[in-house]
Amino acid sequence: MRGPNKDLIPVSTDQIQGAKFIYDLVTRPDETPLLREAKKAGIPAIGGLEMLIAQGMRQFEIWTGSQPPADIMRDALFNHLRRDP
Repeated sequence: MRGPNKDLIPVSTDQIQGAKFIYDLVTRPDETPLLREAKKAGIPAIGGLEMLIAQGMRQFEIWTGSQPPADIMRDALFNHLRRDP
């Protein structure tokens, strides 16, 4: 997610042709190179932040027994990640 390889893509555009869906588990607030390539190829895709949010929501529910405030959690995560270079 950081460092000299953060903008590398693990596969080529040719390799993702024909894919039905791309799920990039990288938890960055910006669009990853893989998500950009999926978009160019017209392939539906989501990034790892949705997974991270879902995990946090489930943990909140387990720890508190209450439904988590999803919008507040999502906003807090995005605000934190935008501040952290």
